[in-house]
Amino acid sequence: MLKMLEAEFKKIKRQKFILLTVLAACLFPIPLTIVIVHSKLNYDTLLMFVMEFGFFLVLPIVLGIIASILFRMENENGTLKTLSVIPVPRWKLLGAKVIIIYILAIFYGVAAIGATMIGGLFTGTISDIPLKLAISLSMSVLIATASLPMIAAAVVFQKNFILPILCSVIYAVASFAFSVMLLKVPAPLTLLFRCSLPFITANPERMEMVENVQNWVLPVFPCILSLIGMGTVCMVLSAYIYRKQEV
Repeated sequence: MLKMLEAEFKKIKRQKFILLTVLAACLFPIPLTIVIVHSKLNYDTLLMFVMEFGFFLVLPIVLGIIASILFRMENENGTLKTLSVIPVPRWKLLGAKVIIIYILAIFYGVAAIGATMIGGLFTGTISDIPLKLAISLSMSVLIATASLPMIAAAVVFQKNFILPILCSVIYAVASFAFSVMLLKVPAPLTLLFRCSLPFITANPERMEMVENVQNWVLPVFPCILSLIGMGTVCMVLSAYIYRKQEV
């Protein structure tokens, strides 16, 4: 598995588009910082916007694009034909790519929260750094889990580059819209937003005063268990389809 991870990292290193995509996503807090400073808002508001837009909208799209590229490269370079001669289980190949997705999500979370803290120097006092870092890392892992349906789409349509990316964009944008509109849609990203809202909002006391928001928010642990269950189903289906696909 370690050799497979090393091979996947080498693929990413050769794909400058992936590196530029991840870098651009990590720089997402910069324009938000400019808006927050211009509006004379505080650091908690900046962090809330970075969490909502950067994590729940930008990160899923980035992960979907990267997954599409990783699976598409195997068809372009004939990697699967070479590996079919070597007794390497398809589920290990799939697992290596999924682990890469999680690693990149964690890297994004650290980079984004770091850039946000730098931006916080322009907005005022930065507080509770360990807590905010812990929330950022947790959200990165959970959003990667909620993005597993996009990996399934990349597996199904791996011979088509545009279609899985389009599915990823639609999935991320629709889930974000459902969340903003407070709709009770059982989409993984929306479920995650519903249970994480109390931790990422800049005004938790105001949220507690609004009854429809209180009724919309979900308990953390049942939501995470549901998310893990959905992710497991996606992984099992992805592994099955990936194994059955012709080389």
